[in-house]
Amino acid sequence: MGSASGQWSGTWRHQHKSTKVNMMMCRGDDKVDIKTSQGSNMVDTVAGQGTNMRDPVTSQGTNKVDTVSGQGTNMVDMVSGQGTNMVDTVTGQGTNTVDTVTGQGTNTVDTVTSQGTNPVDTMTGHGTNMEVMETHLTMLQTEEMAK
Repeated sequence: MGSASGQWSGTWRHQHKSTKVNMMMCRGDDKVDIKTSQGSNMVDTVAGQGTNMRDPVTSQGTNKVDTVSGQGTNMVDMVSGQGTNMVDTVTGQGTNTVDTVTGQGTNTVDTVTSQGTNPVDTMTGHGTNMEVMETHLTMLQTEEMAK
């Protein structure tokens, strides 16, 4: 039984990330463990260690999501919009930004004024390549029927 208990030791877990399964600790392939981020394609909002991690604090690793500093690759920064493929709901600065207020930047999404390029305006449906809410479509259909 010594080897069996050894299999569930911390060392074994680290050495066999892709093959271990522990339902109690959510470890194994494609498991989510927000404390240890062990395994494959883990989501760890604390340490961000490993690959394809999401860490809103440190953004360490690859393809991080950091809502504070926006450091790393393919970061999402809700404040400064710095980096590549940033999402900034305030200033719309950067590349491929999303700004729900001013619609500034490239390929912005503005739910208020629909200004910018390919905006999405769920209130008026104005602009280019709009996506309009179902309620707005219903209103338009009602207006057409009333004519």
